[in-house]
Amino acid sequence: MIKIKNNRVIIMSHAIPPKIWEILKAIPFSLTASEIAEKSGISYNSVIWFLKNHRKNYVIGSEFDYRRMGLIPLVVLSRFESNTIKLPPYTFSVSEVSSYKKILMYRALIPEDFISNYLRDLDSDIFAVIKGYELLRWFPFSKLTTYIKQSETIEPLVSKIYEVYNEVASQRVSTMTKREKIDLIDLYIILDKLKFSYTKLSETLKTLRQRVNPRITKQLVSYHFNRHVKPLWKYNYVMLLQDVNTYPIRAYYFEGKDAETLGRLLVHLPYMLLSFIDIGKSLVVAQPPPHMEYLIYDIVSMFDVRMPLGEMLMHTSRISKYKADLMCLYMDNKWIYPRIVKKVKIMK
Repeated sequence: MIKIKNNRVIIMSHAIPPKIWEILKAIPFSLTASEIAEKSGISYNSVIWFLKNHRKNYVIGSEFDYRRMGLIPLVVLSRFESNTIKLPPYTFSVSEVSSYKKILMYRALIPEDFISNYLRDLDSDIFAVIKGYELLRWFPFSKLTTYIKQSETIEPLVSKIYEVYNEVASQRVSTMTKREKIDLIDLYIILDKLKFSYTKLSETLKTLRQRVNPRITKQLVSYHFNRHVKPLWKYNYVMLLQDVNTYPIRAYYFEGKDAETLGRLLVHLPYMLLSFIDIGKSLVVAQPPPHMEYLIYDIVSMFDVRMPLGEMLMHTSRISKYKADLMCLYMDNKWIYPRIVKKVKIMK
């Protein structure tokens, strides 16, 4: 959105109408459109219209307790040496990143026991490995975000920084978790919900009948959703999509004493997308407007952290997404690691 003030052109983030804002606030802990309508006070028909047209400005997906599924989100930052790269199992995206070094960012969802195999198969000069023991998302009701109704924009709420700091400073990464049993039906439902939180079970049923067993019933899929998938569901997230030519996507990699705390705090700010928390390190992915960049570094300067790779800009036109076929990697109720490693050309 462009605004003219005192004969100056100010580039602002895209507008969020008040009705849409109420819907966005209700999405994270609503499993259905009816729940969104009830919590937001917006009509059911308006909610349905928004969900059908959400892809214009928003990404809406579900997050699950991956570690209880035997998986962990993984980010690997390695040297960009060639357009042809190795693609180990469980990889779902590779991005070209610019800093003072040319970097490739690999993202995977993988059993922790297989990470050493994964790094071996990359066969690359690795700068950093971040295990997402915690994967945090920005929420519309995050404590460092405020909605300005007059301009229909969101802005940082600086006055609550110390309050949020006091909440997150004592938190520690937990590397232990209880494993739950899942099967192929559960995986198909989860993967559809990862793409879009409100994918109907009837759509998943069609896929299951085509790929697994034509005799699978609606009742069986509903049973799996209620008994297996819902207990693993953590929340839904909303990502605001902006013009990447105006607002580049940035990645901030932190190491040091306060890296975990900083990663937990920054994700409360508007236009922070997600934060990976590892032991003694964190990675924050964000799309901040220019006026927020000063604030981000003012906050960073208050913490005992290092940024060994500097600020990183992600080339969205050079992100290659791959279908990590988890169904083929889960056999006899356990995850496997195939020996075959694909070679691919990264998108240009």
